[in-house]
Amino acid sequence: MICPLYISSVSACFEIQNDRPYYTQAPYRVCLNGEEVLQKDSNVFSLFKLTPATEYTLTLEYQSDVLPVETLTFTTSEALPTVSVQAFGAVGRLVGAKAAALGMKVKALDPFLTPDQIRAGGAEPVDTLDALYSGSDYVSL
Repeated sequence: MICPLYISSVSACFEIQNDRPYYTQAPYRVCLNGEEVLQKDSNVFSLFKLTPATEYTLTLEYQSDVLPVETLTFTTSEALPTVSVQAFGAVGRLVGAKAAALGMKVKALDPFLTPDQIRAGGAEPVDTLDALYSGSDYVSL
């Protein structure tokens, strides 16, 4: 059985529930809307570079005649979650990079950096704390 663990606007993580702790009974192919996207044998896998607000059909095809084909339909969320980073130094940039890799929008405020330096770090610069915190789903201090 395929169970979604996390679905965002651009990525998703799934678990294959079975009686084995780490690996499936047989290797499998993951197809997204009929196109193969990966081959695995672990109980957890992730999909990246998905399109926001899109319905997908995920198919799991085991390389075994004994196990059935599994199908799951899911829809990615419409909006990107926003992470606000106050202080965009080394740690703040790492937080921003990890958030961006998960498909989140990153805003940053740092009095020691120019807006161009913040943009170069992959975040949208803002001028005030009010602008930083408004519309934020998560905050890193």
